[in-house]
Amino acid sequence: KINNRKTSRGLKSKIQGASFEKNATTGVGGPCTYFFHEEAGIAKNMMQTYEYLRPAMSSGMMTTGQFIAAGSVGDLEQCGPLKDMILNPGANDIYAVQTDLMDADGTIGMAGLFIPEQWSMPPYIDDYGNSQVKEAIEAIDIERNRWRNELSGEQFQLRISQKPLNIAEAFAYRKESVFPQGILSRQQKRVEEKEYPYELIVLDRDQTGIVAKRTKKLPISSFPVNKKEVDKTGSIVVWERPVKSPAFGAYYGSIDPVSEG
Repeated sequence: KINNRKTSRGLKSKIQGASFEKNATTGVGGPCTYFFHEEAGIAKNMMQTYEYLRPAMSSGMMTTGQFIAAGSVGDLEQCGPLKDMILNPGANDIYAVQTDLMDADGTIGMAGLFIPEQWSMPPYIDDYGNSQVKEAIEAIDIERNRWRNELSGEQFQLRISQKPLNIAEAFAYRKESVFPQGILSRQQKRVEEKEYPYELIVLDRDQTGIVAKRTKKLPISSFPVNKKEVDKTGSIVVWERPVKSPAFGAYYGSIDPVSEG
């Protein structure tokens, strides 16, 4: 009280809670200093919320607020925004750290902060609070070998995703598959990051057989083809050329003929 009158002091800040499950813009409006988005692994609309909030956390070209997202990875259909923020921090203005936890091979890259299962995992912590990472991983491997024999393939993959050792495991395909998910996820990331630049080619035939020639023609990306187009031909997009003299069955081709256009 000042002169026996109740008087407010301080910055007059307020804490506000809201659910964004049904509406990604709930509570958006006015300046925001700190925004904490919990359960980020099951928030399929989080990126939309983040984009609407960005003006509230900036003034001109200056950043005035901080967006924090945290949570375990949920269903793959729901965790897309979290995956994008973790794997593409620069594009999303997320604080990036250099890490060797990109995949099981220890690939080093820049990513959003990721806390793996083996860090600070009881009882593998010494008297000074340091993580005993080697011992923790050994214990996790033993546990996973038991799970592998007891669980279905799909349940095993799901359980690993909730206790991941690296980022690739957290966002890996959850269904049972005959294909090695680690290799597939690394290849997918290479394609997404355009480590393999594509080329446009057309196939032609000469006296030696079928030859591939580079072209400036764009591939057909819409269907049906516009009937008013004079040239209805396109090109083939090649991400990686096949090896020479492949073994039988290494490649196969298919075509779906249509009468449109």
